[in-house]
Amino acid sequence: MDEIHLWSVVPEALSPRTVDRLAAWLSPPEQERWERRGRSRDYLAGRTLARHVLAGHLDIGPEAVELVEDALGRPELAREQERSQLSFNISGTQGMALCAVARGAQVGVDVEALTRRLDPSPPIARSFAPCEREDIARQPGDLRGRRILQYWTLKEAYVKALGTGLTLALDRFWFELDGDEPRLVLPPGPRPHGDSWRFFQRSLGERHLAAVAVKTETAGVQRLVVRAWRP
Repeated sequence: MDEIHLWSVVPEALSPRTVDRLAAWLSPPEQERWERRGRSRDYLAGRTLARHVLAGHLDIGPEAVELVEDALGRPELAREQERSQLSFNISGTQGMALCAVARGAQVGVDVEALTRRLDPSPPIARSFAPCEREDIARQPGDLRGRRILQYWTLKEAYVKALGTGLTLALDRFWFELDGDEPRLVLPPGPRPHGDSWRFFQRSLGERHLAAVAVKTETAGVQRLVVRAWRP
């Protein structure tokens, strides 16, 4: 698969009738979690977006997609359907849910609202390597918040693709943003995560910033395709 697909949906745009229709796609465990979350549209949007996207690749109905959760609570395909070699990841923030999907590659995604303010002082500063903190400090005041979110989304997408959650120290690796695409830099020494990574960063409208991390053993990943879902 030489394309990574990134799908978006706006939870607030789902009508009550659409919410009822999509809720029927959820498995019983998902139904229970949705109810415990107060029938959250954010949760519903993320899970059903993943089902919609995966169903298209598996050529089945969205309700037939079998999702389980790993030890970190991350949804993944059940073993039978995992043989498709599909990897996917979902992320959500105020006003947006995303699903990234790839075949034959590990993928992670993160999205943040550009209105979110991450203070560059501790403890947030400890999430960034020294060179990243220096770059943030050099930015004009009106661009500093966006630069923080650029680094933050890339780091989140990377650790999500690794499947380690936030157990990986975020200041032990860093990104360079001066090229056409973000570039990951790992410290000297053993490189257990390999070097075959590619990163994409996109503005989604005027309100959101997303990052996608892809690990592949081949050079086949050529581009990111961004699509909007309007159920």
